[in-house]
Amino acid sequence: MKKINNPHDKLFKKVWSDPEAAKQFFAKHLPKKICNLINLETLKICKDSFVDKSLEEFFSDILYSALFGNKRDPIYLYLLLEHKSYFDRLNPRQLLEYIQMVWDQHAKNTKKDFPLPVVIPMILYHGEEKWSIGTNFASMYGDIPEVLKPYVPDFKYMLMDLSDFVDNRIMGEYVWNAVLMLFKYVSGPEYADKIPEILKSLHNEFNKDNGFRILETLLRYIYSTVNKGAVEYKEVIKKALPKDKEGVIMTLADMFRNEGRNEGRNEGRSEGIRIGEERGLHKALMTAISSRFDDLPNDIALKIEKINDEESLLSLTQEAVKCNDLGEYRNFLKRI
Repeated sequence: MKKINNPHDKLFKKVWSDPEAAKQFFAKHLPKKICNLINLETLKICKDSFVDKSLEEFFSDILYSALFGNKRDPIYLYLLLEHKSYFDRLNPRQLLEYIQMVWDQHAKNTKKDFPLPVVIPMILYHGEEKWSIGTNFASMYGDIPEVLKPYVPDFKYMLMDLSDFVDNRIMGEYVWNAVLMLFKYVSGPEYADKIPEILKSLHNEFNKDNGFRILETLLRYIYSTVNKGAVEYKEVIKKALPKDKEGVIMTLADMFRNEGRNEGRNEGRSEGIRIGEERGLHKALMTAISSRFDDLPNDIALKIEKINDEESLLSLTQEAVKCNDLGEYRNFLKRI
């Protein structure tokens, strides 16, 4: 998978690349008659992107396939996230190009170029301007005589313009619900005020196997998009978290701040800077453990001081959220 720099794209790919999340999303938002035809249990990701590099700032996409009816050939679900700040009337034309690419890939993979597979396109739009054209490709032509209509290409695409959805139609128990809410408000003045409400809906995610990783992804996205300083950011996050999780999540906030501070530095940075950053992460993690358990035993502190990579420190932060006591935490630390 190619390197992604756009924060919207990172979050979109992280969440909708999870097969279970994708199944939940399509089960909720595909028309019921289509859902009845498709076996979502066979859903799988075919390709992570058709978007040209020059357009990655504005679009993100994932292609899925699933079996339908009693047929052995797949149907394709193409999900396109658009995050331009303005509405572009030529978007459906780009969508037609992506559908053509899906057909080309299908022919290459199956060695069959006929019949063409069905592609159901869905646009997830969270631009600042409202979507203002029809949801069929023929609307691109404007008003044309009826006699010409049979000769122009046409297809319908599904549109989720998040500005048209009231919050209670988006909010829910799943991570993708929270992401849709973040996308809806990210460009608006009430974004920071909405964040606590959005994160509170995900408290149950702490107890799932991948819950901490997902939360880390969400907090990383919020940190990169909210117009707040590090201290203000922490205050926004604290409003949404259970008291026993605050210390651990604040460690993540410190990690993001360190990452932001290091942006633009080249790979040949000095050893002194690298060591200083590691010590900052050590200190933040030990503060979180002390806050979580009201104690920081010397043996745990000494062990943490010897750990030199951020991935291990992140795993230790995750375990501090999940484990029940210091004994359980020690056992996990031995495996690092």
